[in-house]
Amino acid sequence: MAQDIETDFKQLKNFIISSLPPDVIYPKIIKELELFESSLFESSRIKGLELENYKKFFENAGDYIFILSDGGIILSVNKAACKKYQRTYREFVGTSVADIDASGNKEAIMQNIQDLLQTGNTRFEAIHKSKNGKLFNVDVIAHKIIWNGTQAYINVCRNITQQKKLQQALNVSETKLKNIIDQIGDGIIIFEKNGTIVIWNSGAERITGINRKDALGRKFTELYYKVQHGRFKSKQDANKVFQQIITSENKETFNKYFEYEIFVEDQGVKAIQAIAFPIELGEKNRLYGTVIRDITENKIFENTLRELNATKDKIFSVIGHDLRTPFNSIIGFTDMLLENFENFERSKIKQILQYINLSAKPTLDVLTNLLDWVNVQSGQHGINAEICQLKSLVQEVFEIMTPTATMKEISLSESVSEKYFVHADKRMLKSILQNLITNAIKFSHSKGKVEVMARKKLEYIEIEVADEGIGIDDARKAALFKLNTYSSTIGTLGEKGSGLGLVLCKEFVTRLGGKIRVVSNKGKGSRFFITLPALSTENSMNINSTVHV
Repeated sequence: MAQDIETDFKQLKNFIISSLPPDVIYPKIIKELELFESSLFESSRIKGLELENYKKFFENAGDYIFILSDGGIILSVNKAACKKYQRTYREFVGTSVADIDASGNKEAIMQNIQDLLQTGNTRFEAIHKSKNGKLFNVDVIAHKIIWNGTQAYINVCRNITQQKKLQQALNVSETKLKNIIDQIGDGIIIFEKNGTIVIWNSGAERITGINRKDALGRKFTELYYKVQHGRFKSKQDANKVFQQIITSENKETFNKYFEYEIFVEDQGVKAIQAIAFPIELGEKNRLYGTVIRDITENKIFENTLRELNATKDKIFSVIGHDLRTPFNSIIGFTDMLLENFENFERSKIKQILQYINLSAKPTLDVLTNLLDWVNVQSGQHGINAEICQLKSLVQEVFEIMTPTATMKEISLSESVSEKYFVHADKRMLKSILQNLITNAIKFSHSKGKVEVMARKKLEYIEIEVADEGIGIDDARKAALFKLNTYSSTIGTLGEKGSGLGLVLCKEFVTRLGGKIRVVSNKGKGSRFFITLPALSTENSMNINSTVHV
């Protein structure tokens, strides 16, 4: 091509020189033509080399290159295309590019053509086939060009079959990993250094009540604050926890379990155990994760176990002290009586028998409460609900307690309407009243008064047991109904007990759907209030006498 240009230019130069008039400065023109000739020859030489290089690139490129007409007819292809598609150059030229396409998505193909016509270039993925029908994936880059003076298109196709297989394998692996993470019962939360959440598994959804779609992309501190519960809930605390996680380089920080409480709507308060950990992705590239576990049931079990241990300790204490000591007194008095029966006067014998009686009755109360408590804790004490007339039940308890009250010259009185009925377990309610009246007598001074009253309050009946005794200080009132902190107090005549009476009252009242409270001041007596669901007289007539629940 360069030689043709040189020949043509020499012919043109000779023509110009032969045509010049004699008066033109010949040397100057010749010099200008020679300079132009030199420049033209150099330019044509370079263009020739470039074209040669382009031709070598076209023929030796590893990608599959197609030159297409406006109608998609193949005008030229390179060697790599012929080899991959198993067609000769002559077999390719003049055929449609559609013959090698196996994508099957006509809409996508038409869209790619439109993009190419509008913008002059496009890029897309396709599935091509060789002559023997073998399919492979290609990444296609298409550009508009001028080919032999006319508009055409060059398509460079790169085989991405292996990449596709690797991507499919990666997708399968990611799907498996996602399914594994989702099937883990614990909550798994992964977030970036700026706090943006990128993983929120189904366990986290179940524990926190926050859906994955509402969690992904949001900040860790925002959601941590949202579920926080208790008086320590604050955005400042949420940010503090987050900063501790992302700034710590101490392995002990990441390997340490910590516990906190969250509140979940429609589920209530939950106890949570969590551990934080870093996820190293490379140099200075790190994600952070936390695994959370719902330990609410474990905490309930721990509390139950703690209560059972307290019950066991209390039972051993009662057996070892509150039962053993009264029996020692009874045995001591009976030994004295037996040894000196002939020598004692009747008044002395009567006094000793009174001491024995005074020791025996509280001991029986202790034993009764102990057995009731054990039955309640072991689940053997069920609730047999029946309609109870409150007045007659109070009078029954008075009959039992009158001898003890008479010995201390304490008067018993009641002010309870015959119209007051409750639906309760009679044995439990009787035990409640007997324990409260026993305590009232125990802590009353001689010639004192114990009174039982009742009043109707909306759908409840409030029962009050009042005495004029020694009263209760504030410190003991705070622990009055707690098994692990409450201990017995000596009565005004040295009466002893187990401390189980009021604890048992609280347990029974709660089981009957009621509440118990106390109003008392040191030296000014005590007033215990029980609130139970009431039944009207009319309703009581329409209910069977005994109902088991």
